[in-house]
Amino acid sequence: MDASKIEKHLIAYGRVQGVGYRATVADLARSLSLLGSVRNLDDGTVEIYVQGEKENVGAFLKLIVEDVYPASVERIAEETLSSHHIYDRFKILF
Repeated sequence: MDASKIEKHLIAYGRVQGVGYRATVADLARSLSLLGSVRNLDDGTVEIYVQGEKENVGAFLKLIVEDVYPASVERIAEETLSSHHIYDRFKILF
C-alpha cells in the first residue's frame, strides 16, 4: 500500500444496530472511494475496517459520527493498522 493510503479498524458505540447504520456507513465509504467492511458485533457495537486515501478516510471518520441519523454514535474507537487487508470493494458483512 502506498504512503498516501491508510487502513483503520474502528468500533462504533451507541445506538448503531437496527437503525440502518451499516448501510449508511457502506454508502459513505463508497461515495469516498474507500474499501473495507462493516459488520454488527454481538455486544451491540459495529466494527468497521476502512482503507483508502488518508484524506478520504479522515472525511469518512467525521461523517460516520455526524451524518448517520437515525443512528446515534456515542464514540468511535480507532486503531491504525500496519498490516493491510486486501479488499476489492466496501461490503456489509452479515
